[in-house]
Amino acid sequence: MICKYSWSRYYDRINRLENAFSFWWTPGHQTKMMLFTTKQYLKLIPAKCTDFIQPANVFFFRQFKTMVKFITDTLIVSSNVKVWHRDNFLRIQSFVYSQFSANRFQNLLRFAFFKCGYASEHPGRFQTPSEYCFESGLTEVCFKGDCGQLAFIRCAHCEKCLCFDHSLVLDLHVH
Repeated sequence: MICKYSWSRYYDRINRLENAFSFWWTPGHQTKMMLFTTKQYLKLIPAKCTDFIQPANVFFFRQFKTMVKFITDTLIVSSNVKVWHRDNFLRIQSFVYSQFSANRFQNLLRFAFFKCGYASEHPGRFQTPSEYCFESGLTEVCFKGDCGQLAFIRCAHCEKCLCFDHSLVLDLHVH
């Protein structure tokens, strides 16, 4: 997995963090990557250490999987939606990805880099997507017209409460 945390389009320096898989270490690959910018800084993650020093593995993926698991478990228990059909599973993944891309969760990504030691400044307090979107005590009704169903989730982008049908089943609420 390649994780770029500064971009050559905007900066004259690019930092690359790569796993030490042999796939990435072919001479052609390195030559192609060097054509994009003159100043590249490469840090390698040693083999079998990804779970400890890859920011996405250390903090981000666990949060993502927690939210997907909560949604799928809730759908299995409380609806007749066939969660493991490809289209439904992709809808859930798209919905969760959309929620994670909200600006309110930027500190979550910063914390992942801090926890691995790549950033020295703690990003401060933040809510995880599951804490914000599935707040305990969420008793509002769906904001869509005359729906009237109890809300299942609060959207991290628009802060509106949505039921199952208007977040995943009938409509896919993504930003």
